[in-house]
Amino acid sequence: MDHRLFAHVTRACQGVTFHTVDIARQFMAKAKTTTGLKVTAEVLGGVYVKGKKVAADFLENMRIVFDEHLPRWNYRAVPANG
Repeated sequence: MDHRLFAHVTRACQGVTFHTVDIARQFMAKAKTTTGLKVTAEVLGGVYVKGKKVAADFLENMRIVFDEHLPRWNYRAVPANG
C-alpha cells in the first residue's frame, strides 16, 4: 500500500469493530485521498502454515530494507549482493 494512503485507511476504519474480514476490506476500500488516490483491497484466501521457518541462510543472503515512512509495516527483502 502506498504510504500516502495509511492515514486515510486509518480514518476510514476508525471506531469500527471488524466482525469479519470482509467488513475490514469494505471499510479499507472506502478510503481515498483528496488528490484521487483510492484503495483497492483484496483478501488473500490462502492458508499459511503456522510456525514455518525461513531458510537457514536467508539472513546471510538477503538484506532487509525498511520503509522510511512506516518501517514497522513496510519492508522488503533484497539479495545482499544486489
